[in-house]
Amino acid sequence: MKRKWIMTALALGSVVTYLQNKRVSKSTYELPIADLPNALEGFKIIQLSDIHFPNAILDVAHLIKQVNQIKPDMIVVTGNVITAKASYDRKELTYFMQGLVNIAPTYVVSGYHEYKMKHPEKFKQDVREAGAVYLENDTIWHKHNNSGILVMGLDETTAQQTKDSLYLRRISVPDEHTFDVKILLAHHPEWFLYYHTEEEKLPDVTFSGYARGGHVRIPGIGGLFSESQGAMPQYTEGVFSHPILDDKLLVVSRGIGTPKKWAVRINNKPELVVAILTKK
Repeated sequence: MKRKWIMTALALGSVVTYLQNKRVSKSTYELPIADLPNALEGFKIIQLSDIHFPNAILDVAHLIKQVNQIKPDMIVVTGNVITAKASYDRKELTYFMQGLVNIAPTYVVSGYHEYKMKHPEKFKQDVREAGAVYLENDTIWHKHNNSGILVMGLDETTAQQTKDSLYLRRISVPDEHTFDVKILLAHHPEWFLYYHTEEEKLPDVTFSGYARGGHVRIPGIGGLFSESQGAMPQYTEGVFSHPILDDKLLVVSRGIGTPKKWAVRINNKPELVVAILTKK
């Protein structure tokens, strides 16, 4: 009888985990920004991360529908769109990217899996041909009403090869945007402090992913493991303030998928992040 109850509990647990991994949860954060222009009050950014085509565990069409219902002003995709050792379907990727672009301007940066893939140029081409902006240590001025936001994108290759604290050394900020609102798309949250070593490039908000929520989440404790942060990682989800520059923020997404179909996310629903800029 005891064995029967154990088997039943395991079966129910497996079903619950499966269903959790098929449903996207929405996390909404209000981000107070110092000296935010009136034109950017309420500006809405959707962040998606770690989708992992071809192992995406969600209905892509449904995800696009969810994004559309939120009516964002901007969409950012913070790496690991694909899985390095698996061949993604170019049509599926194009469908996904075009779906986002048709909703709002979409900005994409590379992650660890794009860094490790065999043919990154093909992936970059697919993203750009779909209409998204692929940033490689670039900046782009996103106009909004009578103002705008400077979007900076850190390339994963540069991040992996940086041996000191100057992670943004290859990103140039135009003089005319030195004092404008800046956001940084950077795959790794654990390097958050190093993204703030050059005064003229200080991002007001950094969007990161990679930790996938710590894979297994325990209530009151958080995520248990991250490939880049080890056991009991600090940055797995939510909003963090810089310990010295406390008005500079980090947003970490739990991500959407996993690099392998059998990989487990427990108590760790796929996440769609909605960040709303507000005056501080």
